[in-house]
Amino acid sequence: MELNITIKGLDGDGKSDAIKNYITEESAKIKNFIACENWSPVVMDAVVSVSALHANHEFEVHIRVPHFKVIVKKHGDDVYKLIKRVMDVTLEDLHGHKRKMLDKRKDGNGFHRP
Repeated sequence: MELNITIKGLDGDGKSDAIKNYITEESAKIKNFIACENWSPVVMDAVVSVSALHANHEFEVHIRVPHFKVIVKKHGDDVYKLIKRVMDVTLEDLHGHKRKMLDKRKDGNGFHRP
């Protein structure tokens, strides 16, 4: 899985490195789930917009898998809580897509048989 991290609105390498490390740690659950499902190639883009004036930060994750795409975007006042919440929602969405794929396979390519 390819992970691309973009941080907007922060000056200084130390702060952005801490956020990048936190995103990498939080994305480990997603990487493990994708590895177990053998979905490849997978590209994950994480974009953090840090506001210096107001406590209104934004974090969004885009995951592109060959058969679908997951996009989660949230706003909040604490960057680290925001990252954790978005990663949890993203993992739930991936589980939902897995359930949909299994249901479709059980139903016989989406057609209901009497």
